[in-house]
Amino acid sequence: KKIFVIPDQLYALIKDSTFYPNKSFSKEFKNESKAEKQIILVDINSASQEELESIPGIGSFYAKNIIKQRQRLGGFYKKEQLLEVWKFDSEKFDAIEKYVKVNVNEIQKIKLNSIKVEDLKSHPYLDWNKANSIIKIRDKKGGYKSIDEIKESVLIDEELFEKLKPYLSL
Repeated sequence: KKIFVIPDQLYALIKDSTFYPNKSFSKEFKNESKAEKQIILVDINSASQEELESIPGIGSFYAKNIIKQRQRLGGFYKKEQLLEVWKFDSEKFDAIEKYVKVNVNEIQKIKLNSIKVEDLKSHPYLDWNKANSIIKIRDKKGGYKSIDEIKESVLIDEELFEKLKPYLSL
């Protein structure tokens, strides 16, 4: 009755003729809990597709999308960026969060004082206007002395700056 949705009248007719083997599942559940305790963390900045697929709940679809977003960004600086991966929702994130870690040393840095506008605009957080504004300010100043100076652009608000900051270097 708990497994199948059938009308109560039908269940009353068949309940005496159903058979359920007396099987203990406690050993199987104990083995599962031991496996869960042995969580192996996967670094999302360096993991291969196969390593990502070893995370419970991540198949080839999500693994490919995580790698694609990682390449576009230049790496992840926090786990929550997985929510920016296409079709990745908070339910999926909550399910896998304990299996992933982030090595921020793997992030590819953008060298503000030498990058070209064409390369800068390819970053997912920037469009051509924002990238062009950053480059024009750099050229006007003769180069940035601090990463914070990109905030002089009216197109770079505090929220965008905080998202970009881990990717920037001089």
